[in-house]
Amino acid sequence: MGWRSAFGIVLVVVTSGCFVDTKPLGTGDTATDTGLTDTGTDTALDTDVEIDAPIDTAEPFDAGDAGMPDTGTPDTGTPDTGTPDTGTPDTGTPDTGTPDAPDADAPDADACVPMTELCNARDDDCDTRIDEDVALVEHWMDGDGDGFGRAGTMETSCEIPSGRVDNEDDCDDGERAINPDASESCNMRDDDCDTRTDETVTVPHWMDGDGDGFGRAGTMDRSCTVPSGRADNEDDCDDDDGTVFPEATETCNAIDDDCDEAIDEDEDIVVAPVCGCTRRERAGSVYQFCSMNMSWDDADAYCVSRGYQQVEINDDEENDYVTIETGSERTWIGLNDLDMRGDYVWSNGGTSMYRNWAMGEPNRDFERCVELIPGMGEWNDQGCEDPNAFVCELD
Repeated sequence: MGWRSAFGIVLVVVTSGCFVDTKPLGTGDTATDTGLTDTGTDTALDTDVEIDAPIDTAEPFDAGDAGMPDTGTPDTGTPDTGTPDTGTPDTGTPDTGTPDAPDADAPDADACVPMTELCNARDDDCDTRIDEDVALVEHWMDGDGDGFGRAGTMETSCEIPSGRVDNEDDCDDGERAINPDASESCNMRDDDCDTRTDETVTVPHWMDGDGDGFGRAGTMDRSCTVPSGRADNEDDCDDDDGTVFPEATETCNAIDDDCDEAIDEDEDIVVAPVCGCTRRERAGSVYQFCSMNMSWDDADAYCVSRGYQQVEINDDEENDYVTIETGSERTWIGLNDLDMRGDYVWSNGGTSMYRNWAMGEPNRDFERCVELIPGMGEWNDQGCEDPNAFVCELD
């Protein structure tokens, strides 16, 4: 049963388990409200009048409603004028799984990735060390840029930096011209770093005390040039006598004028004997066999003036040697008794006691000098003023 109220609402009286729906038809509801049937069991008559908002098919009756009157506040909301939802309901099974937790170990873009360690000033293998166990090169400071380094400045790195070199061979890293490859110059410095100064470029020289251009052996020194007072050789045999040197002319003076280790040797024995006599050597002595005839005194003076003495004969061998060399000439020897009659001595002061007198000699008190008889080798006393050949000797 129903009637229209003053508000234009159709009132429906429901009995025996029905309800009164005062809600007008909304533009968003269907004409048939599928929620009108109340399947619940009412135990008392619902006497309240319920004024609801427009019918909402999405709102079913409460299945637990026991049929008691609704005492709620009337719905005064604006009617739903929206277009009905005609989409297909989602019939899939709901996902009841546990959501994934955020990844706490997400990779860091700057994280170290281990690789083979290279020589590049980086920690390639992520072990907090840099360039370990890789081949490093040693290098030294090259302050003067000559390609040779200074000892005591060694460092290592992957490559040799600018201003450094792979050796420590420089002996003066502040002078570019000094290094092991340099040429030695005569400048009192070790240009080529071989610990020697001016080697191979200096010249040797020797003291020249007599100024004859020939130096004294055992006085060698070296320098870039030959200083004054020194010579470029050590060939002088008497550095105190300026007339004695290798290029001197040999004269008859009982000395080695030309430093050839021969005394008064004949330059040309045929044309011009040095002493005017025939020179011979025997047993360490030099003899001058002089054929010009002189008195014993003059002969003795001739020998002495040339650094010799008249010959002293010491034994048969020497006597035979002198006899052969003198040939057929009667020849003075150095024996005489000029100081004391009958006391024969040698003019050179010699002490030889050898005598080879001819039979019956000496036999005359006024014959104070001694001659060698030719061919026989025997001796004879003779007047000192008589002219004879003579023999000078230098021991």
